[in-house]
Amino acid sequence: MNTETSFSSLTTQATTATEDAPEALEALDTLNRLINKSDFAEMKILGQFNLGFIIVSLKNDLFIIDQHAADEKYNFETMQKETRIKGQKLIRPQTLSLSASDELVVMDNLDVFKANGFELEVHPDNPSTERIHVVSQPANKSILFDQSVDFSELVYLLMDRPGSIVRCSRTRKIFASRACRASVMIGDSLTENKMIKARKLTFIKQKKTVPHGRPTMRHLRTLSPTQPKPVRRGLSFIGSLFSSLQSPLLLDKNSM
Repeated sequence: MNTETSFSSLTTQATTATEDAPEALEALDTLNRLINKSDFAEMKILGQFNLGFIIVSLKNDLFIIDQHAADEKYNFETMQKETRIKGQKLIRPQTLSLSASDELVVMDNLDVFKANGFELEVHPDNPSTERIHVVSQPANKSILFDQSVDFSELVYLLMDRPGSIVRCSRTRKIFASRACRASVMIGDSLTENKMIKARKLTFIKQKKTVPHGRPTMRHLRTLSPTQPKPVRRGLSFIGSLFSSLQSPLLLDKNSM
């Protein structure tokens, strides 16, 4: 399969089809296989475009990275992995009535629940299904956590991913909002060192979109072997995203 056809057609399919359409999911899956995590460390940063995008090259391919979306995705994934939510102590511990299988899942993942703000006590002498007591639960100024709904969601997620740091929907919503506000914004002028942040995508498993679906990067074009390589010319590129690619990005070195 031709590389240019692959990148171009796959990114078009992935962004124009509906989110849950089979063709969109297949295109994203194939694109993920074409771009490895190690590729981001090898991408050469050419400059900033229109105060909102970072232009990079990888071998003979040009990519455009959304500076806000890339930073937001990294911040979100970092929060997902590292944040420990503070719990609010309850006046008295509450006994959870769980099925025997759910109780075992909880007992095997006490640290995960604590990272999510649920501090638990295990009373092994109690009857089965009544051995888990909740000592504290997560609290947030803007979102009211529901012990039954949020706790049950964590149990369900841990059944598929035992030992992994999982988050309930309410927590992911909080992280998504914080990650967005803390990220580089469209309109911010970036130095070269700040543009290197694009390489943060190296550490992200699902690297194509932010939590609300905004793409982090797209393939621009594949340069033929005889076409001049793009050269850096300053840190900012002015022009329209939809204008001809015969811009300073593609100027022949001999013409400079």
